[in-house]
Amino acid sequence: MGNKTPARICTNTAKLLSHKLPEGFDPLMMDGDSMSMSTLKLCYRKHVQNDESVGWDELSDVLGNTLAQIMGDDAFCEWLEGSG
Repeated sequence: MGNKTPARICTNTAKLLSHKLPEGFDPLMMDGDSMSMSTLKLCYRKHVQNDESVGWDELSDVLGNTLAQIMGDDAFCEWLEGSG
């Protein structure tokens, strides 16, 4: 393997990934889209297209889960407490 030890490969991979994704963001997939893309589409359907098949509780849950995933649970809870 030459000078490409597993630790060096992991370090290099982590550096590459850190430039592509915001810190704390895990690109979870929902229905073939990233979690954030799926959430934005749901918001658009509800607010712009007046899609009544999307309920307010469903939209609230999806928005909360997406924000917590992107921000991290602690930052999301702090944000909620400060926005009340």
